[in-house]
Amino acid sequence: MNTIHFQTFLKSVSPGERFSCSLGVDTAIRIEYKPVKKYHEEVGYINKTSSTVYEQLIVVKNSRSDAALITIKQQVPRSTDEKIKVRV
Repeated sequence: MNTIHFQTFLKSVSPGERFSCSLGVDTAIRIEYKPVKKYHEEVGYINKTSSTVYEQLIVVKNSRSDAALITIKQQVPRSTDEKIKVRV
């Protein structure tokens, strides 16, 4: 059994209210970012349309016997040009 001792300051929290508290890195959970794959395609002779697809694979491995709730946050590109469309 592992024992963790730490000190932190928490803002006031009411009973039943949710709050976050980081306990650090869990070495039993591994996250692996596979290399990004890029596909490019151009279609049309007069009105050419160019399309580029980026594919990102994220592999999460849990070596614990019990399930773990995790949240993965990834930045998504945005366009300021209305001719460029970003789909997720």
